[in-house]
Amino acid sequence: MGVLDRMRARGEEPSRSTMGVLAEAFVAAGCPADAEAAIGTLQNEGVKAALRPGRHAWTAIIDGWATEGVVDKAEAALQRLEADAAEEAAEIGPGRASEALGPDIVSYGALMRAYATAADGRGALALADRCEAAGLELTDPVYMSLVAAFWRSGDEEGAAGVIERMHARGHSPEPKLLSHLQHLIAQGAGADEAIASAHASAHGGVARGEALRDALAHSAADDPRA
Repeated sequence: MGVLDRMRARGEEPSRSTMGVLAEAFVAAGCPADAEAAIGTLQNEGVKAALRPGRHAWTAIIDGWATEGVVDKAEAALQRLEADAAEEAAEIGPGRASEALGPDIVSYGALMRAYATAADGRGALALADRCEAAGLELTDPVYMSLVAAFWRSGDEEGAAGVIERMHARGHSPEPKLLSHLQHLIAQGAGADEAIASAHASAHGGVARGEALRDALAHSAADDPRA
């Protein structure tokens, strides 16, 4: 960490923003574990003892673990972020705690991507419930990962249920999400015949892609923008 050594030599101390950029650099290199180690080193050295990494750093680390599909480590990073926010609020008061410390929908979205990469639809759905319980509204990228988590696990009905959930909450998908869903349907329609046959047999003769297509059509029919 040559740049940090140079900062210290000049009598400067890393800030929360510095920690965020440092974490991003390690994650970009495919090393989320090194990112955690680096910010841990800064804290252990006593640099600004009260300084916590913050949302920027932890979200970068969550995103790094998401790329690898390591859900438990991504969850642990989010928990660290939540714990940091709670500790700071307890120390200086909720009204004075930094808004850049607690998790936001981008942080949760990064974690949702971990569940999608791991093809864990049920875990992703539980995370969606946690987001809403925290007062956060799911965005298109989060919904996209939620759909992907079910689809990759082979649970098309679960993926269709996500579209129904969007509809029930009055959320109209933007073009990028619609394109993503159509791509999933096309993948199902072009599946190997044996796989498609097995899926139809296991789901009462329903062809792969049909449930998702029907849910999407239902959502589109009630879209005020249509």
